[in-house]
Amino acid sequence: MTERRRVFYDAEHFFDGYKDNPEYALQTLEAAQQGGAEVIILCDTNGGSLPEFIFEATSAARARLGTNFPLGIHAHNDDDSAKENSIQAVLAGARQVQGTINRAGERCGNLDLCVFLASVNLKRGWGIGNINLEELRNLSRFVELENGLAVPVYNAYTGENAFTDKGGVHASASRRCPWAYRHIDPSLVGGESSISYSDLGGGANVEDMAEKFGFPLEVGSVQHRELVRMMKEFQVLGDAQGFLLLNKVLRNNPEPFDVLPENRSTGRCDGVAFANLVMRVNGDELTEYAVGNGQIHAFDIALRKALERKYPHVAAVKLLHYRSPDIQKPGTDAEVIIHTTFGAGGHRWTSVSKGTDQQIAGENAIIDAYKYFLLKVLC
Repeated sequence: MTERRRVFYDAEHFFDGYKDNPEYALQTLEAAQQGGAEVIILCDTNGGSLPEFIFEATSAARARLGTNFPLGIHAHNDDDSAKENSIQAVLAGARQVQGTINRAGERCGNLDLCVFLASVNLKRGWGIGNINLEELRNLSRFVELENGLAVPVYNAYTGENAFTDKGGVHASASRRCPWAYRHIDPSLVGGESSISYSDLGGGANVEDMAEKFGFPLEVGSVQHRELVRMMKEFQVLGDAQGFLLLNKVLRNNPEPFDVLPENRSTGRCDGVAFANLVMRVNGDELTEYAVGNGQIHAFDIALRKALERKYPHVAAVKLLHYRSPDIQKPGTDAEVIIHTTFGAGGHRWTSVSKGTDQQIAGENAIIDAYKYFLLKVLC
């Protein structure tokens, strides 16, 4: 403090030390306080402490240092207790909470601040700070894209499945009584309710899909039954696949382009990834070649170049998220699912493809995404 610097002291392994020797652990905090630390942060360094012990040790630290001295909590998530440990520390007197966005950190990560802030503000009414919770999911996605660490699909509040029903019974019931399957209004954290379209779905899933994309559909009709059958056959559908399926069955409209499979190839030459393709648009055949950072990247560039010759608006489309592979079973013959998210002009949509060839599955997801853009977003 002789250099007039502000000191926040991270008491690493405090909770482990307190478990072994409470008095000595508290004395180390007193030494930091006497040395001029402005805030002392109690660290659960190995992430294995339980909530009741966090409350006990934090209460002891507060009693020793004085009720007005600011304490913090730094919780790791090795026991999947980081959120509750942080809450218990606050209840015991801590006033600074450390964490990361999307739980990034050593081993099992740190406290996920997006989940923590949503939970304590919406469930406990703490009203922490001047925080716009409606931007939480946007914040989570932004960080995901920047650091490359995918948000688990089952993550509370920010995960892809946080407000999504998949099973046919759930989908049917949630259409009648959404609150039976929603613990909060999804919009409070920037989310929205949705129904997944997969082999586990039934008539309600198809009805929701038609309603979402603006297709009139008679329940119980031949088309309705055919859509249910095809949805189960596809097994997994993104926005693009769902829309294209409806367009095919209910409108029988032609698709805006076709990539000819016999003239579609990717590979590497002297370490450089390349892609060749031939596309048919309104009877015209367009040939394109491109190189990229990888074969998927090269294919995307070649596809864009060909499309922009006929549809200049394609230049506005951005690939926001590409996740692979979601392996369906062990073994080298396993099918993979490629999940992608695209955006353009404020619109956002998913495209999902499944297959035993990861490259082809990725290409198909990209192709369907551009077809969706041309048929749905532009129209």
